[in-house]
Amino acid sequence: IQIKGTVDSTSDTEALQQQALLQELGAEGMSFEELEASYEIDSLESTYKELLSADQMRALLEEHTSDTAVDEVAYRKALVADLVAAQSVDNAQMQALGPARAEAIRAFFVEQGGLDAGRFSVDPETSTTSDGERWVRSQLVAEAS
Repeated sequence: IQIKGTVDSTSDTEALQQQALLQELGAEGMSFEELEASYEIDSLESTYKELLSADQMRALLEEHTSDTAVDEVAYRKALVADLVAAQSVDNAQMQALGPARAEAIRAFFVEQGGLDAGRFSVDPETSTTSDGERWVRSQLVAEAS
């Protein structure tokens, strides 16, 4: 059975950007959802100023301020969204995902399913899609012998 790994240029890019932001903030052990909900706002603002600009951050704050109150939840989410978008992802990172994903599938069949490892091969080529769906589908090709 040949396993061809696939990358989704939309959802995988966003996931890699989120992972890069967690690394940038030194929060690798934290989930992205935890980051959005509870990471220190001062640290987010500091990183925002470094990666983007203080002027952009002030404009974002004004956008989420009504009268004298700041909508902290919306402001935090906007900070995080801009910081994620500021993270760069190169083509090599994307292309490495396909074979890694295929290898994870092979390992699952062997380790969890108890199937013979010799029956599987990982295609070094990566196919690309841009569905933007939550789940990225990989292709398994079975040949009769």
